[in-house]
Amino acid sequence: MKCPVCGGPGLVRDTRNLQYNYHGHTATIPDVTGEFCNACGEVTLDAAEAKRYSEAVDAFVAHVDAAEDARTTARA
Repeated sequence: MKCPVCGGPGLVRDTRNLQYNYHGHTATIPDVTGEFCNACGEVTLDAAEAKRYSEAVDAFVAHVDAAEDARTTARA
């Protein structure tokens, strides 16, 4: 199967920890299973794994935003 992003051959099914960066903060989303491209690093997820990943990212973003809002409020 070819990579949908770069067209490179050989997607590899694997489970990896993925990093997500937001506003200078980094979260590790553990144990993400998908098809990984060795050429460009893109990952393709099935619907269930994409939902789990998205929910983890959304929770991290909400946490960072809440912390930033608290710092802004404290300075006011």
